[in-house]
Amino acid sequence: MPAGRNPPDPPLSRLRHAIAALALWSGCGGAQSGLDPYPLHHAPAVPTFVVVGPRVRLYTAPDAGAAFAHDHGAKDDGPRRWLRVRGERGGWLAVSPHDPGGGGDHCAEALAGTAGLDLWLWVRKAEALEVLAASLSVEHPDGTGMWLRAGTPVGPPVADASAGRQWRAARTEDFLTAVAVSTAGVADRYQPSQLPAEATAAGATWSKPDVRLRIGEGELLRRDPHEPVELAAVPGAARVAAGTLYETRDRCGVYRVRASQDHLTGHGGLLGMIGTAGGGRTAVRAGSPLWWPDGRPAGTAVLRVGLGHPVATTADGYGCFAIAPFSWWPYGTDRAPARPGLRPDELAICVAAADLHQPAPAAKPR
Repeated sequence: MPAGRNPPDPPLSRLRHAIAALALWSGCGGAQSGLDPYPLHHAPAVPTFVVVGPRVRLYTAPDAGAAFAHDHGAKDDGPRRWLRVRGERGGWLAVSPHDPGGGGDHCAEALAGTAGLDLWLWVRKAEALEVLAASLSVEHPDGTGMWLRAGTPVGPPVADASAGRQWRAARTEDFLTAVAVSTAGVADRYQPSQLPAEATAAGATWSKPDVRLRIGEGELLRRDPHEPVELAAVPGAARVAAGTLYETRDRCGVYRVRASQDHLTGHGGLLGMIGTAGGGRTAVRAGSPLWWPDGRPAGTAVLRVGLGHPVATTADGYGCFAIAPFSWWPYGTDRAPARPGLRPDELAICVAAADLHQPAPAAKPR
């Protein structure tokens, strides 16, 4: 992004957005002509991330009048999402849904609909949730405990703990628990951390529905108590009256719990996810630059990515397509009347014709 330029006047910026958007929908935009007018401040020296909630709005500019997408059907207990921080501007964070490391080392989920796209988006600073600033290890005398990775979302303080710490709820992918953490142990940004190695016991077993998993003097609660939990016996751990020591994990952490043998079964019931490879859809070539409809840079296609339905074509031949950041499912009919061709959870990105792969025509019946 260009640096050292004076930022545009906000009212003028909003006017430019409106004029450019009007030009696009009338078919006379110039998608390749713009430069990003929003210089960044405080760009992180190392990859740094934030976690945002399921109702977050993803803006195309640090301007309340800019286009945005949101998951209008999201629930409060829906998935938290991670975003890489590119810098700041006023009360806004410049973010991207692309992790160059790509190791999946996050507690929060990725934005499924942006896989392969390094988009330049904006969220309000206030949208960043409080998370563990560093990995946290908890050990109990009975051998149970847990290891939570940096970036695990935590709730507000609920009670005082020892040594100047406070109890906070920790909401992970599969479990609900509480951790005692100091003020310095909580932040709104983090660097990813790796999970410890898995237990090496041969094979695994599964808990029965509604079984209690003991951890310390309490219980490791499941977000869905009716789903089985995969458990691996910890090698060398002695069996005690409180149950055998097992290890389980989700994307946020590793948990050592005790459970009785009669509360276990030998198999689970998990189904694979159904995905889409974008067959039969227009795709953008890997390495192609992307543009917002008003002509500003929108990022880069890191991989070849299937695009959604066409929204418009600019006068100079750039095609604009819908993308749905929150979901890999590209189809739907609930279009927003105020945004021609777009659902509330969609944004439009534009691509040069030379950077597009068109789907092969369907075979004609003989």
